[in-house]
Amino acid sequence: MPNPSTISPIQESMIIELYTMHNLSRNSIARQLGIADNAGTDNNQHVLRCLKRHKIPIVSGKARNKQLGNEQRQSIIDDATKKVQAAGYTTLESACEEFACIELCELTGIKQTQLYGALRWAKLNPLKTSKKAQNVRKARRTISDEVLVELYVNQQIPFCTIGEQFGVTPGALSIQANRLGIARTSGEAYFLARQRKGWDGRTDIEILFELWCNQHDIKFTPQYVIPNTKRNKGYDYHIGDNILVELDGEYWHDLEVQRIRDIKYAQIAIDNGYKLYRFRSGEIKKTKSKCFDALLPLFS
Repeated sequence: MPNPSTISPIQESMIIELYTMHNLSRNSIARQLGIADNAGTDNNQHVLRCLKRHKIPIVSGKARNKQLGNEQRQSIIDDATKKVQAAGYTTLESACEEFACIELCELTGIKQTQLYGALRWAKLNPLKTSKKAQNVRKARRTISDEVLVELYVNQQIPFCTIGEQFGVTPGALSIQANRLGIARTSGEAYFLARQRKGWDGRTDIEILFELWCNQHDIKFTPQYVIPNTKRNKGYDYHIGDNILVELDGEYWHDLEVQRIRDIKYAQIAIDNGYKLYRFRSGEIKKTKSKCFDALLPLFS
């Protein structure tokens, strides 16, 4: 065990290096170099005198830990900023306005405990839950002005249906319409206006299907009746040569009596050489009409 009253020049150089370059505390340096008093306990007084002899600023343990913690947090903030900028956000603050902490962790690859502490230190407040974050991001989405004018003004399609098609909230579309100076009407007024234009009572999922057909240049016939059959009500749509499409609402088509009818009408279609495809309203809205893409190979 070295004599506590004497420290070799090599030990002095090691003390300076460990304290200034490796940010070790005086006690840690004393333990590593084996500098102890006669009772065998760690003694950092020799380390302290060595630092004073070389005029090295002395920082208290509490202040030193705080400084090291702040440096580590700033490093985490800088790393997270680079990751969100690579994802298309200008600043970390703008990303916090649209993401929950757990989503930022997935985006940046930083542990949640580290990132949450660093964000609090930087006074940045991400959203509390992923669900709230998803709603905020959805509310900020918009569609092009030309598409909004075409669908809302020319085709008289309400905001709720446009929103389901493009994943935009009616509120965001309303704000966009105000910016463009588009006169807005109530739902009842829209209903009457579309009736005057010859609206035949199409449901929202039927409108979504027709929009999808128009986007892919597919001709369709609504309420198609197979010739020489006893079914009075036509199938929802006929496309191509022998393809029938039925769009089923969740409530009505879950009834037992309707399920029996659906099986019967499906067999009629098959017996007459048609292929019948069914799509549920929940599936249509959840996939934003992408479920209809399963029909595209039939036209290739």
